[in-house]
Amino acid sequence: MIQNLIIISEIQTSGSEQLWARHGLTGLVLFALFGIIVLFIRFNQVKAKEDRAFIDKILTENREERQEIREDSNRNIDRMTIALDSLTESIRAADCIQVHKKDK
Repeated sequence: MIQNLIIISEIQTSGSEQLWARHGLTGLVLFALFGIIVLFIRFNQVKAKEDRAFIDKILTENREERQEIREDSNRNIDRMTIALDSLTESIRAADCIQVHKKDK
């Protein structure tokens, strides 16, 4: 059993030595570059998710704010309509009185 483990470990190290002999420093540099690219992509994906969440939050807040503004505008329009109707009725009532006084 122990002899098998020693043989397996020798096979694994000799394989890595052969790998180093074939690829050497070039392989190490390419592997490091590949690792950096993978980390860069993952970092950008995480950052993109954070940015997307932030943008969604801003849009939701903006949507709620615009809804409040529209509600306030509608309330102001209703108040103006009531005030104009009241003013119109007052002017009509005043005109009727003046017309009747002129007729007499």
